[in-house]
Amino acid sequence: MGRSRRSSSRRKRLSVAYLSLGSNEGDRRKNIDDAVRLVSCLDGVKVKAQSSLHCTVHVSDPSQPYFLNAVIKIETLIPPEALLESLLDIEKKLGRVRITRWGPRTIDIDILMYDDLIYDSDTLTIPHPLFHERRFVLELLCEIDSKLRHPVLDATVSELLRSCEEI
Repeated sequence: MGRSRRSSSRRKRLSVAYLSLGSNEGDRRKNIDDAVRLVSCLDGVKVKAQSSLHCTVHVSDPSQPYFLNAVIKIETLIPPEALLESLLDIEKKLGRVRITRWGPRTIDIDILMYDDLIYDSDTLTIPHPLFHERRFVLELLCEIDSKLRHPVLDATVSELLRSCEEI
């Protein structure tokens, strides 16, 4: 069971989450478009904003094909762990096979933030533990909401972008 600094409520409430999407295998643009479409089809989810697409080198293995990346903002009634399960199902539907860690993938969908939640379980950490170190993620988040505040680092994404050293 995950630990959270915010108490849970039995009444469903609308939350705002930010998701990153990346693809470096197959038709990357179609993979991202299909993922956004499938996320928007989830019961209790509405896509509110989508960043532009950004092409990047694989962070830990530059020999892999380039990634195409995007960030979306959603409103959701789905709690974080259930949302993660739904996103993993979408990845499978779009052909993702997890063979090696950090290997090529048709689609990768990560929960970057979920409201101001700080959450840690065996399967999910919110905020995403590395997004503040990834310039391309910060740039895409800034397109959607530059004043979005990281609840652990207590800085806006635009402040994090200014201090990000990754090229």
